[in-house]
Amino acid sequence: MPELPEVETIRLSMLPHLQQRQLAQPLILRPGLISCPWPGLQPSDLDGCQSAALSRRGKYLLWRLQKTGRPDTLLILHFGMTGEWLCLSPPPADQTALPSHTHLVLPLLDSDHVIRNVLIWRDIRRFGKLIYLPADRTDLWPAGLKQLGPEPLGQDFTPAFLNREAKRHQRLPMASFLLNQSVGAGLGNIYVNEALFLSQISPLQPAGTLSADQAQQLCQDIRRLLTRAIASGGSSLRDYRDADGRQGHFQEQHLVYGRGGQPCPRCGQTLVSHIIGGRRVISCPHCQPWPKQK
Repeated sequence: MPELPEVETIRLSMLPHLQQRQLAQPLILRPGLISCPWPGLQPSDLDGCQSAALSRRGKYLLWRLQKTGRPDTLLILHFGMTGEWLCLSPPPADQTALPSHTHLVLPLLDSDHVIRNVLIWRDIRRFGKLIYLPADRTDLWPAGLKQLGPEPLGQDFTPAFLNREAKRHQRLPMASFLLNQSVGAGLGNIYVNEALFLSQISPLQPAGTLSADQAQQLCQDIRRLLTRAIASGGSSLRDYRDADGRQGHFQEQHLVYGRGGQPCPRCGQTLVSHIIGGRRVISCPHCQPWPKQK
């Protein structure tokens, strides 16, 4: 599943394709793909919309759309395991030329009303979600979006916040604590593995024992890590690509994720695997000890 850096990279790569473009009639190849929880809207209403803003919240994209004579609308996108937004130029000649597992085609009209490229939604495993609703109806947002905590790159993600939340979730191992989306919106297993290693915190350490110094270091390392990952286009491990079909390169900088049984890049000891909350987490028993060695 794309995590914060990958979703942010997709957002940034989509922006140039949306400038001065207008959506034409969507081609929906999988019935029910776009959920419309507001009875006054339907997917065909996307026809004639223009992009007003494209933002990210956690692992969600929020695409605000405007149309003359109508209140703004919002298309919410969650990529699930294998969802992809791709911009194709020139447009495929017909449906048979579309990439496999394409479920939606959104033609983009230039200012001269010519379709020179299209956005397509692909999703091999079909876990992704597209929700279309009035922009001001936040009460209709999916529960996972409404319950998100602060953005790890935002001003509200602070050591004090981490300490406060750690006390509320004191029995959770640190890996599970950070994966809780009410703590850090958009953090996933890749970057939790990497951040805990950088901060020299065991993924098994109970959150309630997090010290003020550890929270300070962890907050700093998470910010630096995510910033570097976005600059590298995210991590491409399986299906992830940006809107232009480019893979990310941050996987080349992973220190521990996916490296169980290999030498620690810091001390040389063997990295070990743990299953925590159903997720495989990699750590170094020497650099990330718990209980702490006296």
